[in-house]
Amino acid sequence: MPYRVEVYVENEWCGNALVFPTKNEAEDYAKALWRAWLLVKDTKVMETNEKANYHFVGPTNHDIIEIK
Repeated sequence: MPYRVEVYVENEWCGNALVFPTKNEAEDYAKALWRAWLLVKDTKVMETNEKANYHFVGPTNHDIIEIK
């Protein structure tokens, strides 16, 4: 099951179009966002029915590879 990440910023949950093939990759990406963004108060990883479109190879949010 693919996973997506949302971050809690300024009293609302926000996400993007990145969908990861594993929960571990999504959790690692969430941690990278937490470290990179100053206003993040919380993160969550959710299952989705969408097709995975990226791999996160860490350790920073710049280490994202598109799935083609």
